[in-house]
Amino acid sequence: MSKVSSTRGLDLGSFSRRRFLKTSALAAGALALPFGSAFAADKPKAGLVMKSLANEFFKQMQAGAEDYAAKNKDKFDFAAVGMKDERDFAAQVDAIENFITQNYNIIVVAPADSKAMVTPIAKALKAGIKVINIDVALDDEAKNC
Repeated sequence: MSKVSSTRGLDLGSFSRRRFLKTSALAAGALALPFGSAFAADKPKAGLVMKSLANEFFKQMQAGAEDYAAKNKDKFDFAAVGMKDERDFAAQVDAIENFITQNYNIIVVAPADSKAMVTPIAKALKAGIKVINIDVALDDEAKNC
């Protein structure tokens, strides 16, 4: 698997081309999911919670999702939240809590911390919100607590 150091000026660091394309496709695909007839009266709402936007990879991923959402605004509402600092786990937790409160239908998340995100993601799932994790796997020990 070849490592990509730069793609059109985008510094991907240690990400492989395959991982970059796979993750980007998954994020875009999640936004394109059919939401079904249950949402026929109202447009479904999709939220994206990114890691640090200081990282060009996540910045470009969010920009791509926003571009796709803008081109499909008649199909669904979209909001994206990105942290300024990758250690600001509270910002990600708050973003998911806000999406739950605002009755979002789907949340796509790139967790900054495998433990801190377990509780808010579980809360979203319990509320009937579909959650797609596009990066860090959640901690198994924390999930079982």
